[in-house]
Amino acid sequence: MKMRTTYMAYGLRISSEIQFPQLAQKSYDDVDLSITLGAVPSHLTDPEAILQGGEFAENELLLSAPGIGRFHVCDGKRITVEPAAGADMQSLHLHLLGSCAAAILHQRQETVLHASCVTRGATTFTLCGTSGAGKSTTAASFVLQGYSIISDDVTLINLDNGPIAVPSYPQGKLFRSSLELLNLSTDGATELRLKPDKFARELGESYCDRPKRLDAIVFLTISDSIHPQIRKLNAAETVRFLHKKTFRKRFIGKARLPEALRKWSLLAEQVPAYHLTRPSAGNSIDEVCSLVEGALAGTHG
Repeated sequence: MKMRTTYMAYGLRISSEIQFPQLAQKSYDDVDLSITLGAVPSHLTDPEAILQGGEFAENELLLSAPGIGRFHVCDGKRITVEPAAGADMQSLHLHLLGSCAAAILHQRQETVLHASCVTRGATTFTLCGTSGAGKSTTAASFVLQGYSIISDDVTLINLDNGPIAVPSYPQGKLFRSSLELLNLSTDGATELRLKPDKFARELGESYCDRPKRLDAIVFLTISDSIHPQIRKLNAAETVRFLHKKTFRKRFIGKARLPEALRKWSLLAEQVPAYHLTRPSAGNSIDEVCSLVEGALAGTHG
């Protein structure tokens, strides 16, 4: 029998045959997600859609990553992994804690945003955006101001007991340029093989492992403006942005889309949202942070 270790990530109790050094080990009698090593089918029996690198059905996802492995994600509670010959664990971890975790959460009909989330005192907010929008860099800048990180890049929002930001796991990722911008060292960081010049960093004491009520959503986009600008969104605009900034949205599927739309609408009604545009060139990180804090204090929009 293969050795299993239990962990917590994205609010899920996980039992895994793959070791995750970036996750805190926990002890559980019952688990929500099981990760096993084994054979993965070549195709799904009745796929709803053929995706780049995989196949999708209502409660199944088949993913293939050349040179890394193949992944079968089922029923919101099982992931089977068939590593490629010579695959490195770091790359397997990136897929399992990224795309595969998103698929599991979508199968469980959770709200999953392409966002980082930070908290300090009674204030918790997400920074949403596509890759390159500045989510992780802005979050890291807030950490330097005394905030803690709940999640980096992928944020789960639970709406069952109010809009709650759920901790992901205690690791952040930043490009070398962002580390230099914030005067942070690469000491102790690990360069990602799949994303050269990007580094994984353990968050340590700057990680918040407690769920927090969400106070605001900030959508980040890049523009040709000279200075960053922020404005408050109405509910309809917020729903459109939530749709666009959902992480791995293609994993939702037709059958779950009405429930996803209901939750986006509920979130838009309960949490104020803002759209912040930042210049594509230059260093505007201090202005961005100031605008966000000003909006949250009620001085904007």
